[in-house]
Amino acid sequence: MTSKNLCFKLMKEDLKRRVWTIAWSILSMLFALVVPTALLCSEFSGLSPDASAYSRTNALEDVLVSLHSNYFAVAALVVTAVLWAVSGYHYLHNSRKTDFYHSLPVKRWQLFLSVYVNGILVPMLCYVAAMAAGILFALSAGIRMAEIGSLPWRSVLLNGAYYSLIYTTVVIAMMMTGHVVVALLGSGVFLGYGPMVICLYEWYQEQFFHTLYETPELAERFSRMLRFSSPLANYVYALARFEDGEWKWYGAVLVILAAAAAAVLAYSLYRLRPSEAAGRAMAFEKTKAPIRLLLTFPIAIVSGMFFYSISDEKLGWMIFGVICGGVLLHCLMEIIYHFDFRKLFTARYQMVACIAAAIVTAAAGYYDLYGYDSWHPEAGEIEDAAIFGGNEEWWIDYGGPEFTENRYGTGYYRWNSYGADQYRFDHMKLTDTYLAAELAEWGARCEKENRFETVYEGSYKSFVMCFRLTNGKEVYRRYSIWMNEETEELAEQIINSLEYKRGMYPVMNLEPEDAAAVCFEQFDVGTDIPLNLAAGEAGRLLEAFQKDMEELTVEDQRGEMPVGMIQFRDQAFQEAAEYNKTTEDYRRVLDGVGYYPVYPSFERTLALLEKAGVERIVLDESNILSIEIYYYYDKDTAVSYTYLPAAEASDVPAGTSEVLWESSTGRVIYDSPEDIRALAPGLYNRRYASRNQYYDGGADACEVNVSVQVRQSGVRWENGKQYSGEWTANLDCGIDLSKLAPGTAQAYGLLGEDEFHAD
Repeated sequence: MTSKNLCFKLMKEDLKRRVWTIAWSILSMLFALVVPTALLCSEFSGLSPDASAYSRTNALEDVLVSLHSNYFAVAALVVTAVLWAVSGYHYLHNSRKTDFYHSLPVKRWQLFLSVYVNGILVPMLCYVAAMAAGILFALSAGIRMAEIGSLPWRSVLLNGAYYSLIYTTVVIAMMMTGHVVVALLGSGVFLGYGPMVICLYEWYQEQFFHTLYETPELAERFSRMLRFSSPLANYVYALARFEDGEWKWYGAVLVILAAAAAAVLAYSLYRLRPSEAAGRAMAFEKTKAPIRLLLTFPIAIVSGMFFYSISDEKLGWMIFGVICGGVLLHCLMEIIYHFDFRKLFTARYQMVACIAAAIVTAAAGYYDLYGYDSWHPEAGEIEDAAIFGGNEEWWIDYGGPEFTENRYGTGYYRWNSYGADQYRFDHMKLTDTYLAAELAEWGARCEKENRFETVYEGSYKSFVMCFRLTNGKEVYRRYSIWMNEETEELAEQIINSLEYKRGMYPVMNLEPEDAAAVCFEQFDVGTDIPLNLAAGEAGRLLEAFQKDMEELTVEDQRGEMPVGMIQFRDQAFQEAAEYNKTTEDYRRVLDGVGYYPVYPSFERTLALLEKAGVERIVLDESNILSIEIYYYYDKDTAVSYTYLPAAEASDVPAGTSEVLWESSTGRVIYDSPEDIRALAPGLYNRRYASRNQYYDGGADACEVNVSVQVRQSGVRWENGKQYSGEWTANLDCGIDLSKLAPGTAQAYGLLGEDEFHAD
């Protein structure tokens, strides 16, 4: 009982000398939590009875967020933890105060405990009182307790647990040092060293492991390492989980246990700490070398990589940065340790060894001494593989419809995207291991030979590869491969395979019975309106399309452009689309999702579409009203250009002899039947062109932008309603010069300014 009373007396005496810290705790909670909540409650109660449900919901959410996800209160608690730890044990950094406190007829554990408990108890009482005041303001504003719920008190549990952990971490820093400034620096190291090293590790990988591909598992491992790298990092992660509604109350128990273990460590250091440590930088001489080395090594690497990145990746500058950063930090720490500039190189041998290790580590990444980028599997080591271009087929939609509730209590279906790369890894099983091994070998060779200077001139393509090896491991790489005849042939054999297409296109994995509806559009006609098909026709159309896709080759795609886009819906997709049509604001959310190009060579598909009543649209003078071309040539020196004489190019329509430029835009509108007839064969839809990355029609030689006004008919959506009839639309088009008659491209100024004959 005597010891218990003595502890209370010591706590009371401790609070008397820390009035300013108590005042900070009260004021910080008042202005970070109570005042903002009171202001928001005033706004909520001031809403008129006629205010919309949207306004009331927003005002209510603002009040609740201020109570349970108030980041100003979090910041105030972190600062408070540092202040209470420093103010409570700062006497240990003054020799006279240390002698005085340690001469008192009080046991060490009582002295330590009284200060430690005050540092947790008082701030938490202030925080709980502020939270209670905020809840009372909310209740007085007319917010029901059911609306407030338990989140505010769960946030008290969360923030209280992490406050204790951060507070105890700073207490440990106070025990290990003999000067307040050094203690604050040490606290920063304890709270930030782990995240810094983890981020350095990530940066090092990105900088030197050129073939690294970051999988979701690798990203999750990095996130997990970062999460547990320091108390502060774990606190930030817990706050994010709490805001997302994923944090569980028992997480606080684990944090409190960690704080208790840290408190035991702090007390052990307190008992071991010599009284003469007051005024010195470090309380324990044996901790100097490990801390110095642990800080100098990563900082030297950071400095080297910084100079490496800003010097166009020069090895010499990287070594300079390592030496410069290592020496400066090592000397700075010696100054801090000894408070004497003359002690800069006291531990010079440790400094040399640490910098040498940093240089070796940096050089190992530069020269790929790990063998990471030069690795490639042999054909016999591969069970199966997934290989695809890094930005290939970007337009494919992976995922499915998902119901989402909104704040008004209603809902709609949105497209829940599935990671494109992950889908391809999961569904692509290339069993031709020879092709996979050959392409990977080319990737490793290109990386090795181009590591320091470009050896291969020409075009490169990025390939993402996943190798499932016979030993059960999965290895991921991203290679940048020089595309020559051999690598082009290897890539095309992979792309043309059915295994590749099943891994790339979700439509290839549908079964005929899965097809509940089919939509087809061409030149913006028929989008998201299901075709009127007889029973079983949707499945037969799916089978025809899958067969056409299976036979489609890269060579085919080089010579033709899609003529339309088709979509196959399963039952869930069809029901979601039909449901959205009943909503006012979300009826078009699923529009345009899951469409695939239909090529002229898809004879099976086009035949069944024609049988279903789909009329093939061909852009010609029958539906084109005008062709508007924007030329990008320099028009300052000429205002008109002349067609070639008909005798030189008999295919050029006779008639107007000049193409007049608008003075500022270089815009020309062709609306005569002769002009439309001449230009129409070369027109292609740019939206369709974006679905065919292999097309090679000479369009790049045509430096113009084309807008085609067409007359269309059918069924369309407009202002949230469905209409049928006839309308005009503008299509964003390009011109394929190879499809135009000889002489037409030059006659219409499509070959460049040098090809013109000026008046």
